[in-house]
Amino acid sequence: MSKSILETVHESVKGLYEIGLVDATTMRKFDAQCLEPAKKKNILMVLPFGYYS
Repeated sequence: MSKSILETVHESVKGLYEIGLVDATTMRKFDAQCLEPAKKKNILMVLPFGYYS
């Protein structure tokens, strides 16, 4: 399936950022508007042996 217009625009702006024609602030704004927020993952913390004693 073809990319959405938003994905295409984001890809273009990313290319401009990579060659220095777009600054980091502008890139962050595009990222915030175009990318889905990352989902939080449940992480099990493994403690070293004997930590509880």
